[in-house]
Amino acid sequence: MVARNAAESATAAEVVVGFLAGRGVRRCYCVPGESFLELIDAIDRHPKLELVSCRHESGAAFMAEADAKLTGVPAVVLATRAVGAANAAIGVHTARQDRTPMLVLLGQVPTAFLGREAFQEVDLPAFYREITVHAETVHRADRAGESVARAWAAATGERPGPAMLAFPSDVLPGACSPAGSREGRTSDQRPASSIPPNRCRRMRRCRGASRFAAGSSRARRPAKLSAL
Repeated sequence: MVARNAAESATAAEVVVGFLAGRGVRRCYCVPGESFLELIDAIDRHPKLELVSCRHESGAAFMAEADAKLTGVPAVVLATRAVGAANAAIGVHTARQDRTPMLVLLGQVPTAFLGREAFQEVDLPAFYREITVHAETVHRADRAGESVARAWAAATGERPGPAMLAFPSDVLPGACSPAGSREGRTSDQRPASSIPPNRCRRMRRCRGASRFAAGSSRARRPAKLSAL
């Protein structure tokens, strides 16, 4: 028997996480759920990524949206199927309206139960189509790399915004070659650091917020006046 090296035996979850880290993503926000445990484990093991556990999916989505808006680097929000995806939709809609690039990774029921009204099954691409720039379900583990590459291209394209990928729970632990992420690469894909900061509609306000934060750190008695 010929031994396979680590690159050849990577799971779909590891390939997705490796792609995101390679593109400059540094933080992922989520409410942990059993339908995407492999993604959580892969993020937690990656030395360049930080997993931020939140109390509610809407909070996780807003945190990812604010992170991307402030830094110019797309952040990631993860949520479980149906209920978690619905909770995250509010923050995702904000990202769509403000043209904030981010990735939305959602768990889904196993592929054998898709379209059969399984417990907590929702047609996630149909649900998210109007509030994202790209929405698809990844049906095969060996296509995970090209799917995340396609979603990244949409999220950071001429009309940036949130891109959603739904992963059936049996797809994430499946074998996937890291080369798969190159198959979906397009000319529009760039490392996060090369995304023009003015792509986000409110990035100028964010730069002002950064200057405010820097000034506040030097103030003896800082105060903030804000309007809602």
